[in-house]
Amino acid sequence: MRIRTALVSACLAGLAFTTAAPAMAAPQTTTSASAASSTASTGEFSRASISSWLTDNGVSKSDAARLMKSWDAGKKWDSATASKAVSSRTYTENGYQVTRTVFPDASIAIASTELPATSSSSGGISVQSIGSCTGTSTGPNSGAYQNCKSTIKSGNATVRFTFNYTAPRGGYSYFDWAGDQVISGICNVTNERTSIDIKKQTEVQAARASHKWSTTCGGAFSTSGYQTVMLKNGYLSEDWSF
Repeated sequence: MRIRTALVSACLAGLAFTTAAPAMAAPQTTTSASAASSTASTGEFSRASISSWLTDNGVSKSDAARLMKSWDAGKKWDSATASKAVSSRTYTENGYQVTRTVFPDASIAIASTELPATSSSSGGISVQSIGSCTGTSTGPNSGAYQNCKSTIKSGNATVRFTFNYTAPRGGYSYFDWAGDQVISGICNVTNERTSIDIKKQTEVQAARASHKWSTTCGGAFSTSGYQTVMLKNGYLSEDWSF
């Protein structure tokens, strides 16, 4: 299953701001049992929590009950396969751009990326955020931004990584750093890495930072995939696949 969604531009006008890229943090992962029957007690990926996550994010109670029956039987949801999405909606909520994607069996995936918000300051526009993505813009769709997070949730798993980027006024945008990757879910994670695949955009090609992973557990709960944030002319977009 692969989704691409456009994200809001990198904001407004003001003074230049730059920062040294931090050292890349060691990968962080949360692991649990390799089968659904071992995850039934407590926590984000307990049966009750997954069922609640579905209904809290717009899945009907009847569809959620049917999906949880599949979950109990060890069947893979469409959101964790190559199934084509039946609908996708992008909206802004609480400082994030969010894309809610629905699949044929009514399973869903929620992708979100932090968006810096602007407020006036002496000599320019400094960028603040409800989350951690901060910086200062240097003009329309230009500036330097730190600690911006891209997150995808599908009920059975949550994946996230953090990135810094710069969009010079009148120049090509580039990533300064990517790291602090996190995967949590019902499988043991292997081969996880975050990288800057294309540091700086060109006239025709976007800069790319990506987070890739695979899992070792069997049956319906094995997964491998990636999430990629692309940057071009100060605009962010996201491409991902479970």
